[in-house]
Amino acid sequence: MTDGTYPFEINLRYNTPSFVDLFRSAYQSNDISDFLQDGCKLLKLPFSCAAFENFLQPNSSGSSATNSDGCFASEYELINRAESEARRLPFERKCNDMFTFSQSVDVVNLSCSRSTEAESQSLFLVQLRSFLLSNVIPWLEQLTGAPLEKEVVDFTSSIYSTNDVLLCHDDQLEKRRIAFVWYLVPDDWDEQTEGGCLDLFSCQPDQQLHVPVVAEKPTVPINPWKITASLPPRRNMLVFFEPSAYSFHQVAENLGVRDRLSLHGWFHGPPHPRPTDRDHPTPIPLVSPVHVEILRPYTPSDPKSLQPTSFCNAKHTLSLTSISVQEELVYRWISPIYLDMKQQSKIRRRFIKSSEIQLMNFLRKEFNEPSAKRSHLENGESCSSSTPESELARPSDPQFRRWTIGSYTLLADSDVLDTSWRLESTLYLGGYGPVESDDDTEQLDGKGDSVNRWPTSWGGHTVYIADGEKEELLSVSPINNALTLVYAGPGTASFVKYINHSARPSPLFPQLSNNKQSTDDSPPSCYDLSVIYYEPVSTSESSSVSESSSEDAEDDEGDEEEEGRGEEPDERTPLEKRAVESGCSQLLEDPN
Repeated sequence: MTDGTYPFEINLRYNTPSFVDLFRSAYQSNDISDFLQDGCKLLKLPFSCAAFENFLQPNSSGSSATNSDGCFASEYELINRAESEARRLPFERKCNDMFTFSQSVDVVNLSCSRSTEAESQSLFLVQLRSFLLSNVIPWLEQLTGAPLEKEVVDFTSSIYSTNDVLLCHDDQLEKRRIAFVWYLVPDDWDEQTEGGCLDLFSCQPDQQLHVPVVAEKPTVPINPWKITASLPPRRNMLVFFEPSAYSFHQVAENLGVRDRLSLHGWFHGPPHPRPTDRDHPTPIPLVSPVHVEILRPYTPSDPKSLQPTSFCNAKHTLSLTSISVQEELVYRWISPIYLDMKQQSKIRRRFIKSSEIQLMNFLRKEFNEPSAKRSHLENGESCSSSTPESELARPSDPQFRRWTIGSYTLLADSDVLDTSWRLESTLYLGGYGPVESDDDTEQLDGKGDSVNRWPTSWGGHTVYIADGEKEELLSVSPINNALTLVYAGPGTASFVKYINHSARPSPLFPQLSNNKQSTDDSPPSCYDLSVIYYEPVSTSESSSVSESSSEDAEDDEGDEEEEGRGEEPDERTPLEKRAVESGCSQLLEDPN
C-alpha cells in the first residue's frame, strides 16, 4: 500500500500479509483472549478495540512528491511536525453535561481553504487526511472486514487540559463505522499521575462474558456496567474500534498540568444495528454506572445499610418514604428566620421574580451538625419506594445521595422532553464547606455572593438547560445547609457537573479526620437530599385562581424591590397555592 506519495507510511510491521491475516483472524474470532503481536494489542473485551504503537514512520522509499522540507529523517521529527501543526489549529472550547475539552475545526476545512498561508501552516495535516483516505481505509478494511466509504473521514484535533474529561458514551451515530484516535502526548506521559486513559465499559455481568455480537440487533436493553479495561495514551499510538450498542467508553480526566493532545475522527460506513429500546431513550445512560451513590435506608437486620446501592439499574435507586410531617417538627428543625411570615413573603416575592432561590442555613445549627445517629431513619424501619397520590402535587421519592470525586449525572432525552412543570428542591447536607454567617440578609440572598461557596471549577454544581438553547439557563453551586428551589417547565432539564480531582470536600467529622489514629481511608464525600414535585397536567393547565394575597400586599409595603410594580391578578397554579397554604412559601411563576 506504500506508493511513495506521502512522506510517511504505516509502520511496516503492521502492513505485512502475515500480520494482516493474523489480526483479522483474531478480530473476527469469538475467542475472548487478547491478541498481542509486534506492538499491537487487540482487546476482545468488553468490546474489540485495537492499539498500534509507533503507528506512523517516515516513508521508507526515500522519495515523496512533497515540498522540499516534506521528508522526515526520523519518527521523532515526523511526530513533532504533526504536533506543531495540530497546536496551530483554531480550537473552540466545548463544555456540556458530558464533556469539557477544546476541539479544532475539521481538517477538511483546511484543505478547502482559499488561504495559501493557512494551507501552508497545516500541510502535514492536509496530507495526513488524504493519507487516511487513500492508505488507511484499505488497510482497515483488510483488518476488520468492515466496508468503509472511500471519500469521507471526520478528522479533528482535541486538547484535554487540566480537569478536562469526556464521560461515558458509545460513539454510535449515523454512518460512523470505525472510530480512531492518534495520540500526540509527550513521550513520558504517566497515566498514573496525569490520567487521560481511554476507559472501556462492560455491558455484561462478570459471569457471562463473551465477545459482543455487534452485527446483530440486541434484543434486550444495553447499558454500561463498569470499567473493565483502560488504554493509556502513548505518543504515535493509533487506537480504533467499531461503534456499536456495546462500545461505551470515556476519556478519563486529565489529572496533570500538561495537555493531552490527539488527532481523531471516524470513518464512515453502514452502522451496526442499535437496540430498539434502552432504559433511557439516549445513547448515554442518565447516570453513569460508577458515579452516583444513592444510599440504602437503615434497617437493623441489614448489615449493608447506608452502603451504596447498585445504580446501574434504575429499579435499584433507593428512596425514602414520602410522609406527612408534623408541624412541631417544622419548628424544631427549620431555622426560625424561615418561619417568620414577613420573611416568607419576602422569599416568595424573590422566588416569583427569578424562578429560583437558595436559602442559606436552612436547618437549625444544632441539627445541621454531623451526627452518626442521623444517618438512618429514627424508627429503624425500611423505606418503601411508593409515592402517595396527591390531587395537587406528585412528589418524587426523596433521594439521599453521596457525591465523591468522579461523580456526575448526564442528561437523557426524556428529561428535555418532559412536559411537566416541576419544583426541584435540593438540600445540601454536608461536605461542601461551612457557611458561618448568621446575617439574615445574607441568608436570604438568592445570589449568595458573599457566602463561601464551593468553587464552580471543581464541578458538582447543578446546571439547567433548555431544549434547543446553547447557553445554560441557570447554574446552582452547592453550599452546606442550603436549600435550593428551582421551578422548571417543559423543555428544560438539569444535570450535576462532573466533580473533578481538584475538588476538596470538607470532612463531615473534622475531629476524626484530625485524629491520627483514625483508620478511615475513604475519600471525603458530599451529601444532599433531592426531591422533585410534579404538577399534574390536568391542574397545571387549569384556569387561574381568583384569590388575591392580601397578606403579601401588606408585607410588600416599603419593600424597595416592589416599587413601581402594579397589582397583578393571582394566576397561581395549584402547586403554588399548595405551597402558600402549607407555609412553605415556594411560589414560582412560569419562567418563560
